[in-house]
Amino acid sequence: MIFIKKNLNVLIRFTVLCSILLLLPAAIRPHTFKKKGEVELLINKLQNDKPDIVFIGNSMTNTRIAPILFYKLTNLKCMLICRGGVMSSVWYLILKNVVAASGMKPKAVFISFRDTELTEPLYRTNGRYRSDILNFCSDKEPIIDIILSKNKNYYEMLNEIVGDIYPIELKYSHESYVSEIIFKIINYFSNNNKLKTDQINNLLDLKNFRPVSMDGENKTKEQINCNFHQMLKDSFLPYIIDIAQKNNLNLIFIRDQKRPTPFGPPQQTPELRQYIEDLSKYISHYNYRFYDFTGNPRITSYMYGAGDHIDEKYKKKYTRIFVETVRDGLQ
Repeated sequence: MIFIKKNLNVLIRFTVLCSILLLLPAAIRPHTFKKKGEVELLINKLQNDKPDIVFIGNSMTNTRIAPILFYKLTNLKCMLICRGGVMSSVWYLILKNVVAASGMKPKAVFISFRDTELTEPLYRTNGRYRSDILNFCSDKEPIIDIILSKNKNYYEMLNEIVGDIYPIELKYSHESYVSEIIFKIINYFSNNNKLKTDQINNLLDLKNFRPVSMDGENKTKEQINCNFHQMLKDSFLPYIIDIAQKNNLNLIFIRDQKRPTPFGPPQQTPELRQYIEDLSKYISHYNYRFYDFTGNPRITSYMYGAGDHIDEKYKKKYTRIFVETVRDGLQ
């Protein structure tokens, strides 16, 4: 009887421990936290600073444009509204809920992208990237709802539900807070062999869940759809154009060059070249400018740092190249 009672006690403790570990990620869900007032702060900054140029993009833009040098070269104040990792869904929201909503009319609004990112609506919309969408959403965003739901298959919908319950991006948000809680829970239920905090962190490290490509630039040919007209209809690009037209905003699209090879520009498939040609025609149809930095001989591999980012020590050099390339669009 004592033996059964002792083992039942162990079983109950083990069951409780497993239940807590399974439910804890669902309770924390840090990627759904919204930064209050971010849109309002950006609108106020736009209205107070009155920049001549606004850049919308992600970390690619942050590593390429030095605002102080940009001003010295052009006599134009610029403002970068760029968040690391964000893609077309957030670019659309920034244009709509920040730039257009501010009532300001800058000389130009630059939107930077790589290859087919302008027409990939689902790229970086799940997991920790959902918080970026939430940060820039208003109370009702029918276009966001329609496009994201339209482009998801059953697997992606299931993946999103699982991701909501078990966000594997815990490592990136409130890491110390999460590891401290898990540290206490695990060691509370453990009579022996207590784990150290660094051992727990190592167990929970993202590398133990799945491999990650830093910037997504390592997509295979099979993963990239290069049919521009097929991708366009279900993308945010038409709505970006529509917002610009309704608010009399001068859009300029910039294709950032991915990391070149040591021997020259990054390789492009015939399908990708056709995609860029169709994209260029589409943008020109609405009388907006398009500058393609892919193949620019002055932007070489030694200027690159991590992934497709420009190394900090070449940021000013890149800014000079950028200004000289787009100068006619700044008039």
